[in-house]
Amino acid sequence: MATDTASEDLIRALLAEDADMGGVQVIPRSDCPHLASHDIVIADKLKENPANFRCSTCGEDEVWYCLFCGVMLCSRYKNRHMVEHCEKESHCVALSFSDLSFWCFECSAYLNAFDITKLHGVFTAAHIGKFGEAPALPDPNKQGAASSSALFPQGFQLELHIEPLAGSSSSSSSAVAAPAAASAAAAASAPAAAAGAASSSSTAVKPSTSSILEESKSSPEDPEDK
Repeated sequence: MATDTASEDLIRALLAEDADMGGVQVIPRSDCPHLASHDIVIADKLKENPANFRCSTCGEDEVWYCLFCGVMLCSRYKNRHMVEHCEKESHCVALSFSDLSFWCFECSAYLNAFDITKLHGVFTAAHIGKFGEAPALPDPNKQGAASSSALFPQGFQLELHIEPLAGSSSSSSSAVAAPAAASAAAAASAPAAAAGAASSSSTAVKPSTSSILEESKSSPEDPEDK
């Protein structure tokens, strides 16, 4: 039996916003064409506790924030005032105070606040209001240098142990390794190398007991000892 359009729209809406996602995987967009034609309004009120926010039309407490004009209206699960505002004013991007997620009604998708630089300011203000501190956002001026962090995430540690080949010098081994890794390896091996050198020097200086006995047998006796 075919599902009518209204039912399909309702299913998409339930999957899209704050419903229990269950086993559905949601991948937010890293761009939104509807942000380019509008300025983002960052109201001072965003830095206040969102638990006190209410819909400006009906007073409901499940509130969204319009990024294009700053109005606070309730979600589709209450009285749908933010949805109506989007349809009337074509203000299609809003922020949910429930989880600080961004939703574009035209794209029918969540927006990634970490990837979209234009959302950083409003996201930071709302994050301070909700959690009392600014979020850890990537620096847009260092995007090229941050590519290595994708391969080696924060907290990842790489241990490098360098063993010189037989007949090769230590300098040839250090030339292959990165400077920081070579320094770390040298610092780690210095105590062991010092201990080894001390042990070898003491062995060379101190004669063995058997050599002392052999030497006493072969040396002539002193006449005064008789």
